[in-house]
Amino acid sequence: MAEETKILVLGPTGAIGRHIVWASVKAGHPTFTLVRKNAVAIPKPTLITAANPESKEQLLESYQKSGVTLLEV
Repeated sequence: MAEETKILVLGPTGAIGRHIVWASVKAGHPTFTLVRKNAVAIPKPTLITAANPESKEQLLESYQKSGVTLLEV
C-alpha cells in the first residue's frame, strides 16, 4: 500500500507559492501551508478569482475551503 505524499508549502500567499498550493490540491495531495500571523497582505490584483483573490485573507479562506491545512506561526 503506497503512502500519500503530504505537501508543505512555505510562502503560500506569494506569487509562486499560491500556484504550488493549487497544483498540490488539484493533484489530490494532503496539503499544508505555513503562514505567518503578521504576513504582509498581497498586492491587489486586477483579476479576482479563487487562485487570484483580492486579499491574503480571501486566499487563505479559499485554501481552507479546498481542504488545505493552515499552520499559523
